[in-house]
Amino acid sequence: MVVAANPGDPGHHWLASRYVFKAAPWEPFEEPKSNRTWIYAPSTFLDNPFLDQDEYKKQLEASCPADPELLRAWLNGDWAINRGAYFAQVLSEEKNAVNPWPHLPEDGWDKWDFFLAHDYGASAPSVTYLVAESPGAEGPDGRYYSKDSLILVDELATNEPGSLTKGMGYTVPVLAEAIKELVEAWEMKKASGVADDAIFSVHGAQAGSIADEFLRAGVYFRPAKKADRKTGWEVMRRLMQDAGKPDVPGLYISRDCEYFWSTVPFLARDPKRQDDVDTRGPDHAADAARYACLRSKQTFTSRRIRGLI
Repeated sequence: MVVAANPGDPGHHWLASRYVFKAAPWEPFEEPKSNRTWIYAPSTFLDNPFLDQDEYKKQLEASCPADPELLRAWLNGDWAINRGAYFAQVLSEEKNAVNPWPHLPEDGWDKWDFFLAHDYGASAPSVTYLVAESPGAEGPDGRYYSKDSLILVDELATNEPGSLTKGMGYTVPVLAEAIKELVEAWEMKKASGVADDAIFSVHGAQAGSIADEFLRAGVYFRPAKKADRKTGWEVMRRLMQDAGKPDVPGLYISRDCEYFWSTVPFLARDPKRQDDVDTRGPDHAADAARYACLRSKQTFTSRRIRGLI
């Protein structure tokens, strides 16, 4: 079976999540719904030697004169198209998506920094990322990551199957167990990291805050100190934009992080605040990634203050 499609056309979302972001180009992968082995084989008009490529490019440009993001997707074959979205121009499959890691770096506990980034939800999805911060080294996937780059290695998203907006309704103890299973699968030493500041507020129950409940269940979070949302988004956008550069840190996301790739590229701008994400959309993965970026920024700044770097 051969499935042919262009990014941005009807069916874009399910094609991208089901086939494009499952593996790197030209690498076979198993697709569970069809129970078949597939290969994502990207190509553009530049790969067809029988076309008048200059003329074809002009036709593409004429087809979307008011939609530069769609034109970019067609010219580059980019399935992370985010037409009119908040992360337009900074997030792309080609530079930000990386192959799933087979394991964490074997010498990682001495050089790499691993932590969790968590956005809490019950009726809405909860999203937790296992994040690796690079010391300026090669990862298990054979790719070099510049110093202080962040890699979202794996993801735990509690959205209902078939829905990006409904959560599974997990209680904190159940969610904590799922987070610890994620940590144990990667042989991390401790389930710890940063989370939304809101979970540290005492809500009047005897159990204390949500963070207190996580603590009793063996998951250790500290506040992300997210400050204003604009600052966090700007840090995240810069890291996305700088991915692939050898001398500055970037943000990379594993193809295994399905909820991220199903939501973040398509988040719209807030119609009243153009420098913010529209919170009416499924922004849970984006929020968790933002907390990771802010945590990294704070760590980097504190090291500079102490004169360690």
